[in-house]
Amino acid sequence: MEKVVIYHPNSFGGTYEHALFMFHEFEKQHGEGFAEIYFPINAKAEGKYFHKVLLTDQPKGNKIIRRLHFLWRTFINPLIFFFKSRKYKGAYLLFNEFDQFSGWFWRHFFQFNRKGQVFGIILHDPDRDAYAGKASRSAWLMRQVMLPMDVAFYHEVLPKRSYYENLPKTSFHNVMLGLMPACAPDATLFQSLQEQLIGFKSISILGNIREEKNYDIAIKSLALYPNLKLIIGGRKANSGVDIDMYHKLASDLKVTNQVIWLERFLTDAELSAIITASDYSILNYSATFKSQSGVITLVASYRKPIVASGGESALAAVVKRFGLGLLTKPDNQESFNEVLGEMIKGNYPIGSWNEFEAFASWEANINTTVAAFRAAGEKK
Repeated sequence: MEKVVIYHPNSFGGTYEHALFMFHEFEKQHGEGFAEIYFPINAKAEGKYFHKVLLTDQPKGNKIIRRLHFLWRTFINPLIFFFKSRKYKGAYLLFNEFDQFSGWFWRHFFQFNRKGQVFGIILHDPDRDAYAGKASRSAWLMRQVMLPMDVAFYHEVLPKRSYYENLPKTSFHNVMLGLMPACAPDATLFQSLQEQLIGFKSISILGNIREEKNYDIAIKSLALYPNLKLIIGGRKANSGVDIDMYHKLASDLKVTNQVIWLERFLTDAELSAIITASDYSILNYSATFKSQSGVITLVASYRKPIVASGGESALAAVVKRFGLGLLTKPDNQESFNEVLGEMIKGNYPIGSWNEFEAFASWEANINTTVAAFRAAGEKK
């Protein structure tokens, strides 16, 4: 029986939402039971084909305990998935996220006990050089992850890396992250933001808060544009993120009144309220970022102009290709200030939003995914 079984060891974030949307599109196109997902026990998603059996990704305890738990789950979760997946003979196993640190360990279980299965991986962040500190160590670990894979999916740009080369049985396929549908904004939050933004232009940075989103550059730019406000919405990506330093930076620059903080998990309606209230969306990642950014699939439904980081990334390629906004040099304050100024003046492309929506549809995503799996299965 043809079936896709998805491995996703995280309970939140953009790729978690991606797994859910994939699942529903698989069912829409191929019927109930075509797809199943394995999640952590603390995932909020509920459904007949959602199996919450993996170890939690939000353990309690001090920093040492949480780090030990991370190492433990990195080894145990792939094993849980391996043993659970044994019953799906001939299925397509899709790693929507993967445990790079322990790939050298778990890949042997899958590689030599296939049961006619086809293995696939989604490279949401294809540049894995910095994962384990030293680039050579990271490359070796990622190579171990790739060895069992029959198909690999990337978003627009696949960087030239040794761990993607000389894999004769692995086929690579370009798929877009599907678009997140727009929804009605949370009325209370939207009204509150409107009141706070009277007389101001506004920009927003959404999603899990982590350093690579360059909040400091956005905050510093506010000193040049006193009629601009910045909305930061999301929760810390992990316990190591120091949000206090951004508050201090805003205070030191005397722009505290220009920053609206919404430090928490945001519902779809709350995200809608922020995007609707904002004039522009900021996706200014560090130079190490090579992925597409799940946020663009959310803001695109609202057709808000985007300021995005340039460089070798799927995000930059998509923004440039479809004219969705302006590109700034990565990690460059002067470039960001200049590009933001042009945006405020209205000097940005109109955007081929209809073409982008067709290109990034979930239907196209799943069509490509299933076709790639079927082709790989026929070679076995």
